[in-house]
Amino acid sequence: MPEIETLLPLLLQSLDLQEAEVKVATVGTLTVIAHENPKAVEGHISSLISRLLKAATEPQANLPKVRYASLRCLRTFPGKVKDSALLPYRKAVARGLMTVLDDPKRHVRKEAVDCRAAWLNLDEPEEED
Repeated sequence: MPEIETLLPLLLQSLDLQEAEVKVATVGTLTVIAHENPKAVEGHISSLISRLLKAATEPQANLPKVRYASLRCLRTFPGKVKDSALLPYRKAVARGLMTVLDDPKRHVRKEAVDCRAAWLNLDEPEEED
């Protein structure tokens, strides 16, 4: 899909806007792209991670639904995007998510725990039963 390469920079820019509904819709779109076409996000992984972390870790600037959606999107990267693209950001993401573990909203805290666990398990091989 060549359209995705054109849309991704615009989606990244819309994460910097103040409107919560725009951010939630953007993060939802990014989550779908990460699921359906992980190679498309690999080229923008640094910008995506930094903007999603910023959205997830600033409770004064972002509503709980924005923080939750950002965490869900971040959680989709491990397992979808190549580990080699994510490993350089593993420690920064895990460290950045520490503040979200104290979020005032319970569902945001739970998603932060799940997201952090997914990132910390990045370099561990999958267990096969």
